[in-house]
Amino acid sequence: MVKGFLSKVDDDQIYYEIYNLQGASTIIFLHGNRESGKIFYPWLKYFPQDKIVLLDTLGHGRSSLALKHPKLNFADLAEDLLLAVAQLQLTNIRFILGYSDGANILLELLTRKIKLADKFILISPNLDNKDLKPALLRQIKRSSFFRKLCKTRNNRNKTILNNLMLQEPHYNLGDFVDYLQEVMIIASDHDCVSLAPLRALGKIYHQELIIIAHTNHFNLLKNSQLWDTIQKL
Repeated sequence: MVKGFLSKVDDDQIYYEIYNLQGASTIIFLHGNRESGKIFYPWLKYFPQDKIVLLDTLGHGRSSLALKHPKLNFADLAEDLLLAVAQLQLTNIRFILGYSDGANILLELLTRKIKLADKFILISPNLDNKDLKPALLRQIKRSSFFRKLCKTRNNRNKTILNNLMLQEPHYNLGDFVDYLQEVMIIASDHDCVSLAPLRALGKIYHQELIIIAHTNHFNLLKNSQLWDTIQKL
C-alpha cells in the first residue's frame, strides 16, 4: 500500500491510499459527507486484481480542513478528483464508485461530459439539495445551528460540510446528456434521497435504477446484495 498527499495550488492537501499497485486496472472509491476513504476498507478484499485508490475529499479524513472554502461545492471536489487522476497518473480506470456526496462528484463530471473511466457507479446521489428527505434536512440544520455556537476549527469545518448538503447540488435533468459514458445508478428502497429523479437520470444513460431492498442510505454499503451487484462488473 502507498499513501500520501496531493499538492494543490492553494496549499490544501488531499490524502490518498493506493492498494494492489500492480493491479491490471484501476478502481477509485469516493466516500460520502462526513466520512473518509476508510469506509471502503471492507471492500478491498473483493477486488484483488485491481489497483484501488481511496481519496479523502477536502474537509474529510486526513485531508486539509475546508476552512479556506466556506462555499465548498461539488465543482471544486470534482477538480480535486481530476487532480488526483493526473498527479497519480491513473490509467485504465475500470470504474469510479461514488457514494452519496461521492456520487454527487460524479454527477458534476457527467454535466461536463468527462469520460474518466469505463463506468461511473453512483450510489444514492441527489440531483438537488431538495431531493433529500425533510427529516434529514432538519437534522442537518439542527447540527449546523449548534456547531455555530462552538467555533472551534473542527466545528467550523463540519459546518462547511453541512452547508454543502444544505446548499448543493442544483442539477436539472437538462444538464445531462448521453455521451457514451457508461453509468450505473443504485439506491436503497428506504433511501433518504428521492428516487424519481434518479429513475429519470438513468433513462438518459439507458439504465434502469437499481434498487437494493431491505436497507437504507446509511447501511447500503454493508449490504451483500450491493456487493453482488458491483462484483459482477
